[in-house]
Parts: sequence; C-alpha cells; structure tokens
Amino acid sequence: MRFGAVVAAVLGGLAIMSSTAVEAKEVLKQRKLGVLIITLQSESLARWTSHIQTAAAKLKWDVVVKDGVNNPAVVSAALPELLNEGVDAVITMAVDATLITDGLKAAKAKNVPVIATAVDVNPAGKELFTATYAPDSYGLGVALAEYLLKKDAKPAAVGQDVTIVYAADRLVVGAKDTLQKKGGAMEAVADADVTNLVNSFTQTTTDLVLAHPKAMALVSCCDFSPMIDLPALKSANRPDVMLLTRYDNETSLQAIRSGAPLVIATNHTDVYILEALDALAAHFSKNAAIPATVEESKAEIKVVDKDNVPAKGFVYSFDQDLASYAERWGKLYEY
Repeated sequence: MRFGAVVAAVLGGLAIMSSTAVEAKEVLKQRKLGVLIITLQSESLARWTSHIQTAAAKLKWDVVVKDGVNNPAVVSAALPELLNEGVDAVITMAVDATLITDGLKAAKAKNVPVIATAVDVNPAGKELFTATYAPDSYGLGVALAEYLLKKDAKPAAVGQDVTIVYAADRLVVGAKDTLQKKGGAMEAVADADVTNLVNSFTQTTTDLVLAHPKAMALVSCCDFSPMIDLPALKSANRPDVMLLTRYDNETSLQAIRSGAPLVIATNHTDVYILEALDALAAHFSKNAAIPATVEESKAEIKVVDKDNVPAKGFVYSFDQDLASYAERWGKLYEY
C-alpha cells in the first residue's frame, strides 16, 4: 500500500508538471511598433493603419504612425525618424524600397525588422525588406478582366494607370494581359499624374471614354478612383461605362449599393497585416525567424458588384479576423 501510494503521488506530480508545461506561455514584452504609410489620404490605407493600431493593442504594443503624405522626401525621412524614436519593428504600406533605401539599410544594421504589408512593392530593392506580406495586384486585374469576359465574350475596355506606383500598374497590366489573351481588348491606357490627382483623373477618364465610344468599361488602378471617375463619366455623358477598380472602401461599397456602375476586386488584406504582427510576436518572444512571405493559401480575391455587395460593413470582417488571432495570442503569450 505504501509503495502504491508513492507511485500514485509520483504519477500525480508528473501529471501536474505535464499540464503546467502544456499551458506555459512565452513572455511577450511591451514593444514599440512603427508604421509608415505612403499617404493617409487613401481611404484603404487609413483603415488598415487603424486596424494595425487596434491589433497591436491586443499585444500591449505602442504604435507610432508616420504619414508619407505622398511626398518622396517625407517618406524617405520617416524611417530614420522611427529608428531614432526607438521602434522595435516597422510595418510599411505602399512604400517601395527605392523610396527608403537608406532607412532600410539602417534598420538592418540595428536589427530592426521591416515588413512591407497590404500592398505589393516594386521588385527593385525588395530584398532590403525583412519580409513582404502583400498579395500581387496583378491578380486583382485578372479578376476584373475575368468579370468583364463573363459579361461579354469580346469586351472592349480602356485603362487608367499611375505607372510610377508599382501596385497600381500591376492591376492594369493584369487586366490588359487577361483581356488580350481571352478575346477582349484594352483599347488604350492613360497614365495619370499623382501630383494633380483630381484634375488628372477627371481629364484622363473624360479623354478615354470620349475617344473610345465602343469601350464598355474603364479599368482604373486605384481605390480612390470612384470618387473622381464616376462623376467624370456622368459629365462626359458616358454613364453606361462600367468602372472597375480595387478595394472595398466604404465610399465604394456605398456607391455600389446606390446603383453606381462600379465593380471592385478586393483582397483579404487584414490577414496579411495580422500575419505580420503574428510573425513579429513570435520573433520577439522566442527569437523565431520571420518568414519572408505569407503562404499562398491565404491569398483570396473577391469581386463585388450590385448583386453581391454586402448590405452593410465590408467584404471581410476585421473584427472576426482579429478575434481569431487575439484568441491564439492570448493562449501563446504572457503580456
């Protein structure tokens, strides 16, 4: 009996130790996260910046945001500023490496990870980022072209581009390539001037649809296009032209709900942002290597028109996405 009691006590102790080991959490210290955005004037970038701040708060991290205001000089100076302010990591959105080369090199020298998220970046200098967590905008263009091809076997379209912005150009190129390969046509592409957005987008929209009366669609590079292009199409007496562009901005979704001839292709972008935070948490808590990219399985594109636009909210629920990650973080980390 005495031996049996000893064995039972030992086994009971092992069970408690095993349970403790399973439930042990990694210590995740408070960190300061820098966020650098090309411009907060972009509706989508402003929304995603807010999402980063909300998600980082779940990890008990502070966030410092730098707005590049679409000015290369401001963008270039922002990353060194963040490093001087003592950030532990940086997340960028819509910022190519060529704009922040010196800052990226300085970050690497200080062992400060820099992850490009949300919007794909130019391959030139891309290796200077610690990682790139962003879908390829080419796929958005393909999805929009496929939508047109389902409406018409040989659709004629025109394109509106900002070629100096890599992700913008990728969407238009993806649409043009797909249309040409499958029997459609992109009759012309106009390059807009980002330094004079409203006037340039208005003028290129007007010129394109008047010069190409057979065009049934205008494929535009950028998420802010609907606010400029839809009124321009109406003023040009071409309200029949369908506008196709990117991202489920609130203003775009509302325009679709109101009957505007607008179609959008959008990614599940919040997942890429949350994956970046997830990778940084693992890196800081247990020195895990930061994966260079996000798994392809997380790439997803939805095309939204008047038939499937959500009655309210966005195409993907950030609250649901965050709840899933926050629950897992709560099990993994001790803050």
